Amino acid sequence: MIRTMRINLSLKYAISIILVLLVALATVFTVISRGHEKLVMTQLEMQARALFQQIVITRRWVADHGGVFVEKLPGVQPNPYLADPLMKARGKDFIKENPAMVTKQLSQYAQREGLYFFHITSLKLMNPHNAPDEFEIKALRDFEAGTKTEAMEREKIGESYYYRYIAPLHVEEACLDCHARQGYKIGDIRGAISVSVPMDYAMTVMDRERALIVAGVFIIGAVLMLALFLVTRRLVLSPIRQIRGQMREFSANGTARIDLIRTGDEL
Repeated sequence: MIRTMRINLSLKYAISIILVLLVALATVFTVISRGHEKLVMTQLEMQARALFQQIVITRRWVADHGGVFVEKLPGVQPNPYLADPLMKARGKDFIKENPAMVTKQLSQYAQREGLYFFHITSLKLMNPHNAPDEFEIKALRDFEAGTKTEAMEREKIGESYYYRYIAPLHVEEACLDCHARQGYKIGDIRGAISVSVPMDYAMTVMDRERALIVAGVFIIGAVLMLALFLVTRRLVLSPIRQIRGQMREFSANGTARIDLIRTGDEL
């Protein structure tokens, strides 16, 4: 004998409300979470783009002044890619630094401070230490093909995540002193600079905000479900239960004590 399980109206209503609220709250959580993540990523992109522009401006200043000379301290080697890297003045030796060397040294300083780092690179290398990685190679090819003017991605380097941004370097008049012999002319894409900004703090913030959103959604959902259930139980389920009891009594005895249902509505 097959027994059909009957689910009363209260349980049906509770299940329906829970399902509807779960879907609605999950949708809200997803939209808010993605919006917040997009905001954080946009801020990282703006930071990386600003750093790139600052590097370009610094390089332009160095190039416009024909390079800069710094004192030759112990352990500091002259740039082997410059024609006249050394100069003597007032009994001291000075080393000429071009934009590429200044860029590299500034990156080393920033990286030691745990801030960010950047890398000058090209598909036509003069210095093998500037060889591009996979992300940079793809971006450089896109730049030369004219399909992109910048590129960015999130990448794990070592144990940390970084937001990587890269944009091309165009040949300017001051660049021709070093690169004219390579066949470049003004306006050509000489290479690119990639900027890598640490993302660990940003990801921690996103995880914390995501947890707060989940907690808030859970609390709001629980309060709404409880409030809706209590209100509906008082206004709908209790009167229906009262009517059901009277109908059962009438079915069993042929008579029933009829109490008025004073809800002022369809019941």
